[in-house]
Amino acid sequence: MKILMLGWELPPHNSGGLGIACYQLCQALSRQDVDIEFVLPYQADHGIDFMDITAAHPQGVAEIIRSGIAYDSYKYILEDGREEWLNIHDQQALFEEAVGKMVDTKEFDIVHAHDWLTFRAALRVKQIKNCPVILHVHSVESDRAATDTVTRLCVRSKPLACIWLTASSPSVSILKTLLSATTAYQQIR
Repeated sequence: MKILMLGWELPPHNSGGLGIACYQLCQALSRQDVDIEFVLPYQADHGIDFMDITAAHPQGVAEIIRSGIAYDSYKYILEDGREEWLNIHDQQALFEEAVGKMVDTKEFDIVHAHDWLTFRAALRVKQIKNCPVILHVHSVESDRAATDTVTRLCVRSKPLACIWLTASSPSVSILKTLLSATTAYQQIR
């Protein structure tokens, strides 16, 4: 089986648990002879030999590290060489566009998106390739903040996702409320 994984961070270039969870899940899957291509929004040497890591567009890690944590504004180097500072929502849109451009030449059986920043890109892949999609909720934004960006995205994504995975019992409860009992979801332990 070949999985196209979409993520926002991997060690050692991560700001917290999301990158570590992605790393550990991919490492476990690779031991089961699963072939993984992990797409990130930046270029970096991760020193990982059990999966292929691809940058969705040209952005160097040095700019990410200097600009703060994974959810701050970033300096983007665009395909034409221009540099722009983008907020998190602009970064998400750029990642979605870049992933949409690259999937035509890729072969995979399923797409697995890690957390809300990659959901739109996964849904774009579904529209292009008509493949199964796993949306992996590592944290629901209401767990951490008073905004509802992730909640709105989850509700909009419901018709296109095949499976929802969560990292915690509270997230399962929130998704059950948002998405109804007809949706498949599973807590990862």
